[in-house]
Amino acid sequence: MNKLTQGTALAAAICGLAFTVPAYARHDREWTWARVVRAEPLYREVRVSAPREVCREEPVVERTVRGGHPDPGAVLFGAMIGGVIGHQFGGGHGRDAATAAGALIGAHQGAAHSAYGRRVTERTVYETTCHTVREARYERIVDGYDVTYRYRGRLYHTHSTHDPGNRIRIRVDVEPYRN
Repeated sequence: MNKLTQGTALAAAICGLAFTVPAYARHDREWTWARVVRAEPLYREVRVSAPREVCREEPVVERTVRGGHPDPGAVLFGAMIGGVIGHQFGGGHGRDAATAAGALIGAHQGAAHSAYGRRVTERTVYETTCHTVREARYERIVDGYDVTYRYRGRLYHTHSTHDPGNRIRIRVDVEPYRN
C-alpha cells in the first residue's frame, strides 16, 4: 500500500470507531403500550365571571285627565286677585297696564287650577326594567389525570394531561449491561 492509501485507511478506521462508540453507548428507544390500571382525574377550582341580566316589574302610576271646563267662579276670583296685585305696581297709565296684566294672569291661573266636570283617572301599570350584573362563581375543572399503569408485571405511575383510556403509550429504553 502506498502512503496515501495507508493514511486514508487509517482515517477511515478512526472515523468508524468514533461513530461506533457513541452508537454503542447511546440508549435505544422503542415505543410500546401498557395497560392502565387506574386513571383518577385531578381537579382545580377556577373563578368564572359571567354577565347576567336581572329584570323586575316596577309599578308606574298613569294619570289621565278627561273633559272638564274651567270653573267660572275660579276664573273671576283669579282675575280679581291678579288685578289687585297688579294695581300695586307702576303709576299713571303704567298702573292701569299692570292691573290689566295682573287680572289676565290671575284669570289664567284660576282656570288652570279649577276644573268643572273634569275627571282624573289613575291606574297602576307594571313596566319591566332590566340591568346587567357580573356574577362570579367557582367551577371545578379537570386539570389532568393521575395514572397508574402496568408494564411487564410492574406498576408505574405518571401524570397525564388527558384521560388515557384503557392503555397508555410508553417509551422503553434499552441499555446494554456493563460490568
